[in-house]
Amino acid sequence: MIDELQPHLVALAIGLLIGFERERHHRGASATVGLRTTALAALAGSLAARLHPAALAVVLAILGAYALATFVLSSKDDRGLTSEVALVVAGLLGAVAFEHGRVAVAVGVLVVVVLSEKARLHRLAGIITETELADVLKFFVAAFVVLPLLPDRRFGPGGASRHGSRGHLGGTRLHAGGGGADSVLWPIFIMLKSWLMSFELLLE
Repeated sequence: MIDELQPHLVALAIGLLIGFERERHHRGASATVGLRTTALAALAGSLAARLHPAALAVVLAILGAYALATFVLSSKDDRGLTSEVALVVAGLLGAVAFEHGRVAVAVGVLVVVVLSEKARLHRLAGIITETELADVLKFFVAAFVVLPLLPDRRFGPGGASRHGSRGHLGGTRLHAGGGGADSVLWPIFIMLKSWLMSFELLLE
């Protein structure tokens, strides 16, 4: 019984996590997407995934329609679409949690990080240079395009090192913005490497 409930509990926890962040963001202001809404959306996604793909499609369609309606009817002072998109993402993560709980949790945490770091991300967008933006693109190309295409095998003395789709993406090295450790993006590269390595360990 507990094993059958576990994916739904994971989905509920992800929805609550996203909802807590949205409630904190609005800080008492009236919000159409909040704690209970995201929690129920994630739970609905997991239940629909258990029932049938058609049921999941219906749930996601309802969430999308609700998100669109709340955006259209929202006040002119709050024309952002972030909370509405977060609602749909919560439903998707709930569906993913039904069969891939650890993946759903990892992605859910990343979603909350992105949502909670709004001010820092906007501030970073204002000071980033074109060269540093190019370095970010190089990092993602190397981590998610080049490395997965490499043979998944060990090499070096005693097979101590490993590359390929299951190798450590954290080994990707970049010279950020031509400025080395002085680049404004260098801490971000380090953070991304940490996330990637943690994500790999979680999936193993």
